[in-house]
This record gives sequence, C-alpha cells and structure tokens, in this order.
Amino acid sequence: MVEPTFYLQEKANYEYYCRKSRFLAYGFYLNNLTQIMDYISSLKAQHHQAAHFPYAYIFHEQIFASDNGEPAHSAAENILSALKSSHFNNILVVVVRYFGGLKLGLPTLGKCFYWTTQQMLQGAIKYQLKEIFTYQLRVTSIMSASLYKYLNQNNIKIKSTVWDDDLIIEVENIDLEAITPLVKEAKLLSRTNEFTKLES
Repeated sequence: MVEPTFYLQEKANYEYYCRKSRFLAYGFYLNNLTQIMDYISSLKAQHHQAAHFPYAYIFHEQIFASDNGEPAHSAAENILSALKSSHFNNILVVVVRYFGGLKLGLPTLGKCFYWTTQQMLQGAIKYQLKEIFTYQLRVTSIMSASLYKYLNQNNIKIKSTVWDDDLIIEVENIDLEAITPLVKEAKLLSRTNEFTKLES
C-alpha cells in the first residue's frame, strides 16, 4: 500500500525542554530550494542567541540534512528520520537549540532532536495535493435531464452552463465511463493541482 504524501501550507512549530536545553522545531513549505537560506536567516535573526540551526529538507526527490555545528550524528540524521517517517514532501525543518548549561550526551541529544521534530510534524495542519480534471460536456436537450440527475446524485458541481443547439457544461473530476451514454462529446479542458486540507 502506497502511503499518502502530506504538505504544509502553514508554518508549524513545537517547543521542547530537556535538562534546561530548549529545542524549537519549525516546519516550512518549500516552493523552491532558494527559500531554505531565507527561512534559516529569518530564524537566526529571531533567535540570535542560539548557536546552531540544524535542518533537513525533502523537496521532491532531493533530500538533505545538516548538523550545522551540532555533534555529528546528533541532529541532522534524527531530524531527517522523523521527517521521512511523517511522509511530508516539499518541506524544510529547522530545529533551533538553546544550550542550557548541561551536556546532554549524544544519545539523549539525538532523541531530543527526533522528538521535537516528530511532535511538530504530528501537530502540523496537513494538506494533500488533489488532481483536478475539468471537462466540457456537450449534451442534447433530450438527455440533459438525465445528466442533471446523475450530477445531483453524485454531488458533482457544475462550473458553467451554456445553451446553443445543445447543452454545454463544465464539470470537474467526473467518471467519463459512467456518463458516456448521456453525452455527445466530452472534452478535457484542463488538469491542475489543488491543496486540500485534511480533516483532523
């Protein structure tokens, strides 16, 4: 079974304390890779007392993670591990850490980065990308009542209606096989993507 892919459309964040160290995870939707340094620079300006800003991103098929000065194998791989298991795409996660004066040790530090990232992603508002097909249907006046009945029964909204010799209507994501006996012609007008918010 293929796991669904999720997207952020609103910035997400989560704060976690461990032995006086403060961890703040931020999630951002990426339209392109040039946004990454802009987001990180913005966080550095906001958290100018934090020393390191480890991050990870998944952008289509491109995957990258950086410890950004944190001990090797403590931040980047744990942020990325939490990110991969959440099934998000086109996303940047940055975890800001304020050192609390006590060394956590590598295992605990890694767990903190993983936990903070995981909790931020679990609490984020998730979106999925829906593919929308818009069709133009040409229908004779005799068959128009049957088509309207089908559309009503299947809760399919009509985008536009024009009458000439026939009825011409625009609809989205209709089952072409089901309506073939009812229409003279079905023409694909467009194919687009739209983000739809998942119900919590």
